[in-house]
Amino acid sequence: MLRQRANPTMIMDIQSAVTFNRSQNTGYSNFYINQLVFTADEAIPVPSYADALPDNLERDTVIVFADDKPLYNWAHPCRYLLFDADSREQYASIDAEFPPFFSNDPDEAAFRPFLSPVVAEKRSASGKPVSYPDITQTLYNENGYAILYSGNSSPSHLNDLEFAYRILTRKYGYNPAHISVLNYNGKLDCFRRRPGGWPGDGSAYSMVVDGPGDYSHMEQAFINLAKQLDEHPDASLFIHTSNHGGAEDAVDKFLLGHGGGFINSTDFGDMLASLPPISQVLIMMEQCNGGGFIGPILQKSTAAKTAICCACDAKSTSISGEFFNPYAMHWLSAINGLDPFGNPLPSNPYINGVGYISAYTAHQYASNYVPATDNPIFGAHNSGDNSGLG
Repeated sequence: MLRQRANPTMIMDIQSAVTFNRSQNTGYSNFYINQLVFTADEAIPVPSYADALPDNLERDTVIVFADDKPLYNWAHPCRYLLFDADSREQYASIDAEFPPFFSNDPDEAAFRPFLSPVVAEKRSASGKPVSYPDITQTLYNENGYAILYSGNSSPSHLNDLEFAYRILTRKYGYNPAHISVLNYNGKLDCFRRRPGGWPGDGSAYSMVVDGPGDYSHMEQAFINLAKQLDEHPDASLFIHTSNHGGAEDAVDKFLLGHGGGFINSTDFGDMLASLPPISQVLIMMEQCNGGGFIGPILQKSTAAKTAICCACDAKSTSISGEFFNPYAMHWLSAINGLDPFGNPLPSNPYINGVGYISAYTAHQYASNYVPATDNPIFGAHNSGDNSGLG
């Protein structure tokens, strides 16, 4: 559909109406405006999987989007402010939990920021090569398998996956053929990707993306894993999920997929249940509402021991960052022994008697360094707290 573009005066009037209205929470929310005019009876351009918004607009409309917790991953509180294209007056404010932009679609990309009082803390990459510790026999894991997943990736989520991939392959010796990377649109890409290399050291991304971050490709990854693991009962599996999540209902939580779908916690547990018995499963979830996955995972896991580390509980949102997401970054840094910029850690994570950082000690370390607004949570069974990547 070819839409009319709002004239510059209309845009300035609407932006001013928002900026100088204190009731809009202008000191704590970031605001975006779509410079197109959406016609009466047209649907509001938002993801279809989450928000119960009106089916149609009442009149010709200019849409302003207010992100009310801009430092957090989705889902979290936000608003759609609807302005009459003729009178330029606001006629509705709709509470929601998801933004209008998760892809590089021209209509979604048309939402441009105009008021951003809240910005992520700046931290420059070190620019120096990351010095990974030498792989030793106790760290080398020839029977290690992994799934790295991000659906609606922002740059920080893509960077989390790359950090995990480098740690698995360079420190713990995982065979790249044993790692399934499912990201965004199936490419080394993300929403509004920043140009250049991985921010840890500026080098090119090393991971190979195997498919999009969505339900069908996650399901296929588990089918492929089941075949690989069938003859390796001593194998271990690491799963890292990064991007956004939410609550389908009071019981089921979900992990967003690229293109509008999602993987709910029940389905994720069923995917785990499809695997043959193996030595251990270790899962680290960065997305919002991740704690809601703990029950289904512990109930359905076929592993001798299982651990799940989450950035937040079932009812909370996880905070995001400019380059990396804090919980994922600190958890992975503990497992690695260095942060993604190659710097020594501010404190020494507890190393257990068999020479590796366990799931629980990495979780404790990360919990000590994430912002107070995060609410990390841990779950395990059958000594899963002693699980590790080695």
